[in-house]
Amino acid sequence: MNKKYFARSALSLLVGAALGGLSATAGAAAPTLSEADFEQSKTIYFQRCAGCHGTLRKGATGKSLEPANTMKLGQERLEKIITYGTEGGMNNFDDIMSADEIKKMATYIQMEPPIPPEMSLELMKERHHVFVDPKDYPTKPLHGRNWENFFLVIERDVGKVAVIDGDTKEVVAHVPTGYAVHVLKAAEHHDKLHAENAGRFWYTQGRDGKLTKIDLWQTPDKMKVAEVQIAYDARDVAVSGDGKYVVGGGYWPPHFVIADAHTMEPLKVVSARGVNVDGEYVNESRVAAIYDTPNQSSWLVSMKELGQMWQVHYDDIDNLKITKMDTAKFLHDGFYDPSGRYFQIAANASNKMVVVDTETDKSVATS
Repeated sequence: MNKKYFARSALSLLVGAALGGLSATAGAAAPTLSEADFEQSKTIYFQRCAGCHGTLRKGATGKSLEPANTMKLGQERLEKIITYGTEGGMNNFDDIMSADEIKKMATYIQMEPPIPPEMSLELMKERHHVFVDPKDYPTKPLHGRNWENFFLVIERDVGKVAVIDGDTKEVVAHVPTGYAVHVLKAAEHHDKLHAENAGRFWYTQGRDGKLTKIDLWQTPDKMKVAEVQIAYDARDVAVSGDGKYVVGGGYWPPHFVIADAHTMEPLKVVSARGVNVDGEYVNESRVAAIYDTPNQSSWLVSMKELGQMWQVHYDDIDNLKITKMDTAKFLHDGFYDPSGRYFQIAANASNKMVVVDTETDKSVATS
C-alpha cells in the first residue's frame, strides 16, 4: 500500500486504496483510469454515491455497484443511468456532475472498489485537537450578544457552521468544522447541576468523520474549542444527558466512538459489525441515527444494515451494557413520543416503522 500516494488525496475520504486497485481484472479489456482520474472519481463517489450504495459498493438503500454487476451493464448504459437516473428512485446527476465526470464515474464503478483502512483509537488520539482548554472556558458570554437566540446553520461544501444572531440577523462567525456536516446537536444537560449551560455547547459530525465542539460563549474567533476525527465517513452525533460524553457514529469504519464531551478526547471504540436480522454477517454495518434517551442514561444507536437498534448505557463506559434489539433494515431516522419513553424510527428500504421502549430495552412494534 502506497501511503504517500493516499496522503496526497486530501479531499478524498476513502483513504487508503491500493494502487493495484486501479484495474478491475488483468487484460486489455479491463476498465482503467489514470491515478488522477481514479482519485477524482473516488472523491466524487464518496460525496455523491456512497451514502446509498455503500463505501464498499455492496449496496444498501441503493443497489450493489460491485464490478460483477456493473460490468454486465457496460460503459454506455452506466453513463445513461448516472446521467438520467432511474425509475426506481435514483436521481439524475447531469446537473451535478459534468459529462466528463459521469464518464469517469461509469468506468470507476466497473473497477474493484478501494478498501479504506480501519481507524484505531491511537490514530483518533493523534487527530484530537484542543484549541481552548476547558479550564479556560469563560464563566459568562464574552461577546455581549443574546447567545440563547443564536441559530447554527450548516455550510455544507465549505466545511463550516455559520452562527447567526437571531436578534440582529447578523452572521456572528463561520466556524470551521468537518466537511459536509450531517448533524449538529446541543448539549441539553438534563441534570439540574448543568442546566445553566444548556444549549451553550454544540457538537457537529462531518461526513469526513470530524467531531467538532462549538462554544457559543466564546468570541467568534474561538468558538471552535476542540475536535477529533473518529472515522473516515460518518453521519450522526449525540451528547449524554449528564453532559459527560459525546458519541459519534461511523459509516466507515463501521463503529461508534465515545469521547469526553469536555475535551473531545476519544475514550472507547465499539464495532458495529455483526449478524443481521436475516442471520448474515455484515462487514459494512453503518451507524445511522444516534439519540440520547431522555429518561435513561443511554443512547439509542441505529445499525442500518444489521436491522437492529442498540441501547447503549453510558453510566459505566468501562463495562458498557448494550442491548441489541432486532427491528428492520435499513434504519435511518426517528423521534421520541412526548413521554420520552418510546422511540419511533423509519426503516426506509423495508418500508416499515419501528417502535422501541427505552424503559424495557425492547422492540415493541413494527408496522
